[in-house]
Amino acid sequence: MQEIITQTKICGKCGIDKHIDQFYFRKDIGSYRKECKECHNNKNKENAKNNKEYIAEYNRIYQQKNNKYILEYKRLYREKNKESIKEYNIEYINNNKEYIAKYKKEYQQINKDKLSNKNKIYRQTERGKNNIQEQMKKYSRTPKGKAVKKNDSHKRRALKNKGDVTSNQIMELQQSTKLCYWCHEPLKNLKPHIDHYVALSKGGEHTLSNLVVSCSKCNLQKSSKDPITFANSIGRLL
Repeated sequence: MQEIITQTKICGKCGIDKHIDQFYFRKDIGSYRKECKECHNNKNKENAKNNKEYIAEYNRIYQQKNNKYILEYKRLYREKNKESIKEYNIEYINNNKEYIAKYKKEYQQINKDKLSNKNKIYRQTERGKNNIQEQMKKYSRTPKGKAVKKNDSHKRRALKNKGDVTSNQIMELQQSTKLCYWCHEPLKNLKPHIDHYVALSKGGEHTLSNLVVSCSKCNLQKSSKDPITFANSIGRLL
């Protein structure tokens, strides 16, 4: 019976005789490293700890010089590993729900102004407007969205009871208005909405003097915003 010889090597760092599997193999020189994996990893950690600023600067310069290559590499990697990345993300989210929720809350508190400004700019873009409208449509079809809409409708009707506008006056206002009050787009091919200049939720009354006709897009975007602030946000000065 042939005797099995276990190949070992003495680490040049810690001096312990370890199995050859505990050493990294260097393909460039065709042999194993002098120090074992544990010592080698500890050395790298110590170097990283003592040279944080140098490493950060090196990485920054490298990324600047190779930005296109890095982005292309990441794109190709994501395409090749879509399923594994998706599975990893789902597993990570499920295993770290409390940590993620806590991190999001802290991040939002620290970056409140930054996020508010970013969202404001996004809402003003065409893509942002379309996405928001699509999200509102989807939300309105959910059980919670329907409940919110119904509840708001009850509240608005209660507030409208304090007004003095008749149905005939609203019909006349719609028929006599040709352009959206806010964006000045023709209402001929659009669905006109009756909009309260000062929102009911902000103390506005359901009176003829507080009603304007707008397109559905402007009415949804304005919501309960201050009329002057909203007008300025779409480039109209009041």
